[in-house]
Amino acid sequence: MVDIRQSEHLVERLQDHKINYQYFVLNNANHTFNNINSEDANDIAQKIVNFIKHYTKKQE
Repeated sequence: MVDIRQSEHLVERLQDHKINYQYFVLNNANHTFNNINSEDANDIAQKIVNFIKHYTKKQE
């Protein structure tokens, strides 16, 4: 498990360096997400896909 303070520290560093990120907290989820329901799993998977699509699309 990762202490949430480590994630918060990472967010601070990303902000310091103006790096794009999205930060979501899933309450009571463990590190591998194997204890969340399928709705939450689908939601976080879609957020990941949307982030990747947004930041990897070709600049026109």
